[in-house]
Parts: sequence; C-alpha cells; structure tokens
Amino acid sequence: MLKYLFGLATFVFLLVVIRFGLKGAGMWDDKISNKSRNTFTGFNWFYRIPFSIGVIPEYFFWLTIGNNNYFKTNWWALKTSSFITFLLFIAVLSNGSEVESYYSFERIAEGGLMSFLASGITFWYLNLLMLFYSTVFILIVIESIRMHHWYAPVRIIMYSILSLLMSVVTFIVLGLIILTTILYIAYKIIKFLFFSKNRKRREEEDDEDVSETLNNNYRIFRAELYTWEDELRSTRSSVRKEKKTIVKRKRPTIRRKPKIKPKNDDIPRFHPE
Repeated sequence: MLKYLFGLATFVFLLVVIRFGLKGAGMWDDKISNKSRNTFTGFNWFYRIPFSIGVIPEYFFWLTIGNNNYFKTNWWALKTSSFITFLLFIAVLSNGSEVESYYSFERIAEGGLMSFLASGITFWYLNLLMLFYSTVFILIVIESIRMHHWYAPVRIIMYSILSLLMSVVTFIVLGLIILTTILYIAYKIIKFLFFSKNRKRREEEDDEDVSETLNNNYRIFRAELYTWEDELRSTRSSVRKEKKTIVKRKRPTIRRKPKIKPKNDDIPRFHPE
C-alpha cells in the first residue's frame, strides 16, 4: 500500500514540476531575450495529429502542462519526446525483455558495441528511437544557442530535464490507461454478475456524472484549441505576406565614362594655319 501511495505522490510531484518548470522556463526566455535584445524567439513549432482524433493527445498535454503553458509554442521538445516515448512503450509491450537488456547494456558487456547492430529487429527499432531522442536534444541546443548565446547552457539543461520528465509521465500514464481499462472491464463483469439492478443504476448514474464532467472539459478544450489554431495560422500567414512584400532596392551602379585624350586637331591655337 505504501508503494502505491509513494508512486502516486511521485506522479503528482512530476506533474507539478513540469507545469511550474515550463512556466519558469518561459519567463527565463523572455528575460534573457529582452536583456540581449534578440529578435529570435525560438523555432515556435506546433503540430498535432490531424483530424479530430489528434485532439485526444492534446487534451492529455493540456491536463499535464496547464492551460497557460499549452497555448504557447515553446514546448515542442516536450511533445516530441512524449510521442517518441509512446513508440518506446509499444516496444515494451511487444518485447519487454529485449528493451530491458538494451538499456541495461547487457549485450555490450557480452558482445561489444556491434551487438546493438546485430541483435535483431527490436534493437534496430530502439536504435532508431535513440536517434530521435538525440535529434530532439540537438535541436534544443541549436535553438538555445540562437536565442541566448552565452546563457544557452542554462536553457539546454532546463528543457532537457523537462523533456525527460515529460517522457516519464507519458510512460506512467500509458501504463495507467491499460491498467485502468483492465480493471474497468473486470469491474463491469463483476457488477453485471453479482450486484442488484438498483445498485447498478446508482453506480451507472455516478459513472455518468464523472464521464459528463470529462466530456464537458474535453469539448471546451477542443473549441479553444480550434480557435487558437485558426489565430496561429492567420498570424503566421500575415507574417509571411509581410516578408514577401518587402522590396529590396538595388544599389545604383556608377559607371564612369572614360576620358578622351585630346588629339592634335583638338589643341586650340591662335593661328590654325
């Protein structure tokens, strides 16, 4: 029981750290950018899975980092790390022992570095995921150097830690979703077999209250997300139009006429004869 309570407390602590850490990172970016008078504000990438199904993971991000942090474009690294962690979670479900041996470096101790290249499809898949993680880190470094110059190491550490914590939270939430689904199915089966109809009705009404609350919050978030995306597209398109309408004037080229040397006939004389 104490282990579960400790795990729950750790999970809540990670959520608090991500939410307030991302807020502090945004304030740090604004402070250093104003101090150095740098016009580059970051890559400002925002993407999501298309269609209405893409709103579901965005709803998870909104619940995790908070409303104020979500409607910004400085947390692309956290989102990308979360999606990569989803691919890692699939690998754990399919072949957990291989994933454990990959990250425990058992194969390196046995066969050296070449074991990562000659240990099957799972290791190649994990190598690809590690390449994705490395790419995210390199992009964080490039963005931080362009934004903060000499203060870049501080920003690199902040966003790297936040991305790592987001990966851990994503992994925990995916595990909780599967566990909750299994428990919910078992609960429905037991309730159908052993409980009375009156009690079933009461419990169904309680379930409907919870589901209605979640659905209402989801609808509100979806409407805000669509509105914000439209505003973001309009602002980006207007910025692109302004860049296109800028007319660059060419510098005038000064052409000097060659001096004509006077001939004998051109020399003025008092007596031409």
